[in-house]
Amino acid sequence: MSITPDAAPFRPAYSRDSAGLYYRIGGGGGAVYVGPLLDAPSPTAYSQWVVTDDPDAYALQVSDGTAWYPIAAGSGSGGGGTEPPAPVIFTTKGATFAPKLWQATDSPNEIEWVNDITSAVVGTGPTPTIDFGTAGTRTIRMHCTRPQDVLTLNVGYDVSHDTGNYLPGASGGAVTGGAAAYNHPPQRVTAVTGLQVLTNLVNFMAAGNPEDPTLGADRLTGTVNFSGLSKLEFIECAYALISGTDLTGCTSLIRLCFEQNNWQGNTLDLNPVRANLRDLRMAFQGGVSFVPLTGPLAHLYHLCVREQPITNMPQQVNLPECSEHWTWGNGQTGTFIAPPATADARIYSNSYTGLDFTNTTSTNSPGQFIAANNNLGSNITGLATMRRFDQILMDNCGLPQATVDLILSTVNGWGRTGGVLNLGLNGGSYPNAAPTGGASNPDVVALRGRGWTVTIA
Repeated sequence: MSITPDAAPFRPAYSRDSAGLYYRIGGGGGAVYVGPLLDAPSPTAYSQWVVTDDPDAYALQVSDGTAWYPIAAGSGSGGGGTEPPAPVIFTTKGATFAPKLWQATDSPNEIEWVNDITSAVVGTGPTPTIDFGTAGTRTIRMHCTRPQDVLTLNVGYDVSHDTGNYLPGASGGAVTGGAAAYNHPPQRVTAVTGLQVLTNLVNFMAAGNPEDPTLGADRLTGTVNFSGLSKLEFIECAYALISGTDLTGCTSLIRLCFEQNNWQGNTLDLNPVRANLRDLRMAFQGGVSFVPLTGPLAHLYHLCVREQPITNMPQQVNLPECSEHWTWGNGQTGTFIAPPATADARIYSNSYTGLDFTNTTSTNSPGQFIAANNNLGSNITGLATMRRFDQILMDNCGLPQATVDLILSTVNGWGRTGGVLNLGLNGGSYPNAAPTGGASNPDVVALRGRGWTVTIA
């Protein structure tokens, strides 16, 4: 006989045999019925029984010869019967609703989608297509007998809208097709609560679609609570309208994509996920205020928070593996200290007054450094040991002639063939000086001779 008490009270599989094992029904001061397991009632019969408030009450139990185990769905507090798992609750605004779940292989999970107003079951299974007939605001409850089997909850995703080095894969249930296997149109979900019941959730997907202007405000909005989801690896909510979240306990999180949401200066605490987070995408939010870090973002490779004011920008001391630093237009001041693994830093159009490359190493490999439109002057250190980028754009940085000459001689000294070096004016407020000798400067001549595109004032 097979009994799975950990799944109680939700109809675990069991074998009916004639080995003298028994079931019993009843309790609570009423009649108690006991019989051989061979004659146990069918699931459709016992699924409707409920336990009472009597501590000795129970609905249906089976014995393995040593103990009794409750297996019938119950309500109240009696007899080992327990409340069913709480539902995940969605607010939808479309005429249809077609969520998609990926689950553990061969999961016996039974799923019902219930209209909260009418209590009618409007869909079943992991991929229902629910047709309401007309658009409108509705609340839909997702009831699962085994919510722990749900690996991916998807109400909108398109891998082409925001890619990267780390993308959802087989751990979320799609064993073939890579991240594109999760592509799914936005389902006009504006709110979701109760995610904590999905204890093994790997992927949460609720992205909008910038190519569909009809979505309007029919996108995930407000605060979304992910706290306690220790298996969660990917939060994919690009082009939604989220304005807050709780990541407490999300210790497996790899990628957080809130690209172009609606933070509007609200606070985000990355400390709960800093030990494992690889990819942070939060551009165009109207502003983000980070809680000061208590330690490094140990494995973060991609930091993208561009085109918005940022408070408490993560600094190089907390970015040991950050190679892509996309932080232009963030209103930052002072000296930008390049993280040691910098390969693609785009810090233009801030208000920096200095650069420090001391922590980078002299690596000859493709990469770019774009610092245009910052009033840097001569405050640039670490050129002797900086990464040897093949694209350097420092136009309109207020560079005096001596600094322009030093940058030209440094880059020429690398001996690299082909590249882009822009030390021009670009019509901005901080014009660079021309190098000594202008176009006849020996370093300009040598670089151009090796295929570099060199722009000077």
